[in-house]
Amino acid sequence: MRSRTIKRFAPTALLAAALALPQAQPAFAAADPIILDLGQGCPTFSLRLDSTGETIRVERFKDKDGRPVRTITVRTGKILTYTNVGTNKSISFKTSGSVSRTVENPDGTITVTQTGHNGLILFPSDFGGPSGDVPSTIQYTGKIVFVIDPKVVSNPNDDVFTFVSSSGPSVDVCAALR
Repeated sequence: MRSRTIKRFAPTALLAAALALPQAQPAFAAADPIILDLGQGCPTFSLRLDSTGETIRVERFKDKDGRPVRTITVRTGKILTYTNVGTNKSISFKTSGSVSRTVENPDGTITVTQTGHNGLILFPSDFGGPSGDVPSTIQYTGKIVFVIDPKVVSNPNDDVFTFVSSSGPSVDVCAALR
């Protein structure tokens, strides 16, 4: 199961999440955990993501013709727990909040800038990763920037993410759970 929702799970993923963007919906509204198959969120094991508690505020901006051009989403209070399905080893992050700024570019791509506490899951079809590695799951505190290209797809339900940059501390979740 790979979708935009899984990737962006900022407290967006969400990997955002990983972890949403143009619609600015909460990435993990469902009570069920997300389980990513071997090689999807981490290269050597299946990854489970549980997310609990969150408050969301969304502001949408449109141009003079009424077309959406930017969305700002503010999230607070989420706890993200990542688990190596094979070993049951877990790591949790209490996130104190994040802000996601989404800009719809004229070429159809979407540039996302997230600050605060954010998780980003990159899949094998994505590009970049902080060290060029995909798949990867990284929990950030600080700032991350990535571009979503809905036109470059291997599956009609998927968008391709390109990692651009990050600043501030980060935790390589896959390395921590090996």
